[in-house]
Amino acid sequence: MNIACFEEDDIHLLDHLCPLSYFLKIPLITSNALIEKVVNDFYPEVVVIKLNSANELLDYILKHIDVVIMTRQSSLFELNRILKAFSNKTIRYIYLPHGQSDKGFSDQYIDYLKGMDLSFCYGNLMEHQLKSREILQTLNGIIKTGNFRLAYFRVFKDFYKPVIQNILSPLKKEQTTILYTPTWNDLENLSSFEVMANNLSKHLPDHFNLIIKLHPFLEKENPIKTCLLTHLFSKNENALLLENCHTIYPLLDHIDVYLGDFSSIGYDALSFDLPLFFFNTSNHLKSFPLFKAGMTIPKSNDTFQFIEENLESNRSRMRTLRKKLYDQAFGNYSCNDLSAALSSL
Repeated sequence: MNIACFEEDDIHLLDHLCPLSYFLKIPLITSNALIEKVVNDFYPEVVVIKLNSANELLDYILKHIDVVIMTRQSSLFELNRILKAFSNKTIRYIYLPHGQSDKGFSDQYIDYLKGMDLSFCYGNLMEHQLKSREILQTLNGIIKTGNFRLAYFRVFKDFYKPVIQNILSPLKKEQTTILYTPTWNDLENLSSFEVMANNLSKHLPDHFNLIIKLHPFLEKENPIKTCLLTHLFSKNENALLLENCHTIYPLLDHIDVYLGDFSSIGYDALSFDLPLFFFNTSNHLKSFPLFKAGMTIPKSNDTFQFIEENLESNRSRMRTLRKKLYDQAFGNYSCNDLSAALSSL
C-alpha cells in the first residue's frame, strides 16, 4: 500500500504534513514549486515529490498512490471528483487536522469534517469533540496520533535553533517575549486582531518583546486592512511581525508568554508549559477547554499591564491545569502506533 501526503496551496499546513511524512516515511507530493522550496528549507529530511503540473500530479496519484493524506476538506472533494472522472481506482483519504482547536465547535452548523473518509485525531479531547458534534459516527474511522509535531521538534531541535534565532534577530533586546497569534475571521468570526492591533501597538512597553504571527488567511481574506493594521507596529522596535516562519514548535521554544484568541497554537503552547493569556472574542469563551488553562484579559484592562501583574500567578498556579489539558489533548500515543494503524487499512 502506497501512501502520500498532499498539499498544493497552503504553506502553513506543511508544519502538520511534514512531521507526519517524516515519521511515516512517506513522500509529500505537490505541483507547487514554492511548497517544494519550503519543505526543502524547513523540513529537509522530508521527501518531496514535485510534479510539473496538475495533470502530472493526478497521473502520479492514479499510478502510484493508494492512500492520500491531506489537511483541507476542499482539496479532498476536488481531488476525489477529478479522479472519479478519470479512473475507477478506489483511493482512501485521511484528513489530518491542522492543530488541536476549539474552533468549529461554537457553531453547530459548521462541520469541517463532513463527508470525510478517515481522520487522524490527536487524542481523547478531539475524539470527544467529534463525538459531541455527531461527526465521529459519519467517519469510517479515526487514527490517534498524539503530539507527533513535538516529537519531530525534539529530533531536530539543533537544526531549528539557529534558524529561529536568525528569524528573531531584529529583536535587539533579550527580555520577556510574548507571542501573539490571532486567528482569522472564518464563519465563527473569532479573530481578535482587528479589534486589538491598535491598542497593542500603542501600549507595548519597552521591557516586553512582542512577536505577532498572523494566521495566513487574515491577509488573504482582507489584505488592505491587514496591511494597515500590521503597519501600526512599524514604530515599535520591540515588536516583530513574522512573515517567513514556517514552523511553530521551534518558535514556541524561544518565547516566554502566549497571547491569543482561538488559534490552535494555544494548544501547541501547552507543550512548553507557557503561561496562556487570551482575548475574549466569544460569549462562550469560558466553556472551551483551552481557556480554562489560562487567563482571559478583561476588555477594560491594559493588556500588557494585566499580563505583567498576573504572569507569575499564571505560570505557577495554572501549571496543573495546563498539564491536565495537554494529556487530554495529546495523550502518550507513539509514532510507531501510526505506522501500525495505517498498515491495517
